Amino acid sequence: PRGIELLRAQLDPEGALIVSVLAYSGVRPSEARALAWRHVGANTIRVERATAADGSLKTTKTGKARNVRLLTPLADDLADWREGHPADDDALIFGHWTDSRWNNWRKRIFDPAVQAAKLLIGRPYDLRHAAASLWLHERNYVQVAMWLGHNPAMTHATYAHVIEDLDPDEKVDAVTMILHARAAVGTLAPTSAHEVPTT
Repeated sequence: PRGIELLRAQLDPEGALIVSVLAYSGVRPSEARALAWRHVGANTIRVERATAADGSLKTTKTGKARNVRLLTPLADDLADWREGHPADDDALIFGHWTDSRWNNWRKRIFDPAVQAAKLLIGRPYDLRHAAASLWLHERNYVQVAMWLGHNPAMTHATYAHVIEDLDPDEKVDAVTMILHARAAVGTLAPTSAHEVPTT
């Protein structure tokens, strides 16, 4: 989370929110671009679709809908953005994005921010792996697989290096990790309803 927050600190509010959605919900970039406000619930985000190259909507990579976990810091980020950018429930959170616009944003905005934050991230898609690694510190890989839209065997194979390095008796709360990172980096909103845990 500290690396994610260092990256968010280099971006404008929209870019910071894109990073939050990718890194803390684990959705694919094409799925994030297809999210409408109606997909954001109290505790989950409903992933039903993705964007095609021209920005039109299509099914997800697996052809299946799923619910992903909505961590409270991400819920706060989304609420803050919507307050400043009022929209109806069917509106896309980030508006219309083609692959061309996405690639341009990545080249001109995202990549320089990654360099400024001194992170080893090759592409926005890598933030999905950050979410998975974060979740694996507190949940079993079967649950994480459901959120990622993977089968458990694929998740285990992809993140075996993370899973095998974890101590099953030392679970770390994802929200606590994010809030500590935000406090350390200075990206914790002053109006946040969540106090930073001291333990």
